[in-house]
Amino acid sequence: MDQMSEIDLRFDSARAMLDWLIQEGFLDEQAAEAAAVRFVETLETDKAPEDLLQYESVVGQIDPRFRAPFAAFAARTRKKVKRRMIGYASAFCVIFAAVGAYTLWSASTPSCAATSTKDALFRIGVQSKTDLATKRPGLSLNDDRDLTPRFSDFQEVGYDDGDRSRGCTAVIKAGEATSPIGYVIRPREKNGEFEVHTYPYEYVAARYNEAGLNKALGAPLGRDAIRAAVIAGIKGIDDRMGRRSPSYHKPVYGEDVPRTMEARVIGVLPAADCRRIDDHSYACPVLVDYKDNLLSVIGAMPYVQLKGEFVFERDRDAWKVANGFDDKFLNTLVNGRVRNTLGADAAQKMQQSMESRPSAP
Repeated sequence: MDQMSEIDLRFDSARAMLDWLIQEGFLDEQAAEAAAVRFVETLETDKAPEDLLQYESVVGQIDPRFRAPFAAFAARTRKKVKRRMIGYASAFCVIFAAVGAYTLWSASTPSCAATSTKDALFRIGVQSKTDLATKRPGLSLNDDRDLTPRFSDFQEVGYDDGDRSRGCTAVIKAGEATSPIGYVIRPREKNGEFEVHTYPYEYVAARYNEAGLNKALGAPLGRDAIRAAVIAGIKGIDDRMGRRSPSYHKPVYGEDVPRTMEARVIGVLPAADCRRIDDHSYACPVLVDYKDNLLSVIGAMPYVQLKGEFVFERDRDAWKVANGFDDKFLNTLVNGRVRNTLGADAAQKMQQSMESRPSAP
């Protein structure tokens, strides 16, 4: 081609522009045909990039042969993006329940639906999005906008006048995922301020229902005595493990909470009244709500409710856990992890297997 034909470079369609490029020699017709065949083949595989979706209105104009395979590609890609968003949104809900606390300034415990409480939940949601982006580097800006949390159906479960805490639930929607969440409004240890802590829905529902607020449950020991004895027993395990490993009581990198078992305990509640063994000891069914970061490693909610029956002995004017508490509690922790990951049947089989083992001499 000695001289380019003069032409008005305003094209009615992408196809007209392509024809002009071939006509003027900028594109070889055989090369263009080979490229079209390769493009169709790519659309029929999983190798086509998702970004092609933005050209959906143009592709069909270039070549009618592209329309059917591109429509199939678009449908597959939208399903894939939706599944990914559901995964992101579900992960967001898990991270939201584990993100921690946000401080409120109030003279008395704010209500579950107070403006300051809602603002705190939203701020915790923003932090959760940041944490999710760190854990999921492939999260795009569009995905991030879709994960802006929205809250509804604020409900109070109960109020504990002993520690002035209020247990609440709400529904969080992030992307395609909707999940019930729990949160607790309680006083801070200093300054007379309040803070919002996010927890799994199940924990708040159990801790602040009628049974959870019943201070007489766990008779004759009582809720406070059982909690104090269990916490002291867990602290004893920490002390013994700390003597074996000097770094045991130090927080892991990126956390400000010691990696001790005592620091991971959220709450201790009796599940029923106690059973008398003799004049000085009782066996009490106990629920221990435990923050278990090991579960978050596999993408599960990092909380587990431990269920066990522990023996308590009279210790002057108080109560303490009996000998054998260490093994019993650690076995209960392992059982709770198995139940949360593999299901109740697997946990029951493991418990039966452990109980059938002969005791160490």
